[in-house]
Amino acid sequence: MSTCDFCTEPATWDTKTIMGPWANTCDRHYAEYGTAPSTNLADAEAKRNRSDDDRRADLYAALDTGDLDAAMDAIGDGDIFEYL
Repeated sequence: MSTCDFCTEPATWDTKTIMGPWANTCDRHYAEYGTAPSTNLADAEAKRNRSDDDRRADLYAALDTGDLDAAMDAIGDGDIFEYL
């Protein structure tokens, strides 16, 4: 796990900062310097560790409702054709 770019605490966020550049931040420094868009690092890790079957199920559910954003979230960095 990475550390906060402003202190030595574990980083919990990958965020665009109010100063412009992106940074890994702890909760305290996220509240002080973080802006949208931001990624909770624990949520991102959980998404990376999902099984292909879970990704495929989420993709088909999103496609059934016509939600393209949810479909792209379901596959993450993968190729959509790997899950069809």
